[in-house]
Amino acid sequence: DTPRSQGAAGFLSKAGKIELTDVAIELKNEFSSVMIISLDDHPLRTSRKILIQVMTQEQPYGFKTEGDKITDLGSAPFGVKKIDASISLKLEGVGKPTVTALDENGYATGKTVTTSGDGIKTPLVIKLAEDSIYHIIQR
Repeated sequence: DTPRSQGAAGFLSKAGKIELTDVAIELKNEFSSVMIISLDDHPLRTSRKILIQVMTQEQPYGFKTEGDKITDLGSAPFGVKKIDASISLKLEGVGKPTVTALDENGYATGKTVTTSGDGIKTPLVIKLAEDSIYHIIQR
């Protein structure tokens, strides 16, 4: 919890809503990590470009178990569990925020990201795209 980066990692579904200085995190995935980072050296509250990075459990394609025994280690590619997360941000300044889901290479996708609030009068609430580990907020 710093002015330019805030986040959490661990068994976040059990933790419930995590309230940090400028960010509230709600993840329903059993185990995950999330970082919200200013990309322009300004504090999150006034940043014009913010990265949200989320990771959930991953496992190799074809990985199988029977009870407590692993029967197939699988191989590449690795699959990531769908993300079930909402992030709320408190912002200051001007500029209506836009949120874009990015692919694994950092390029914009057409995936739906649901938002409410403006971040200033009311917190900007973002329901992350379930299959994008990166999201960018610009204003």
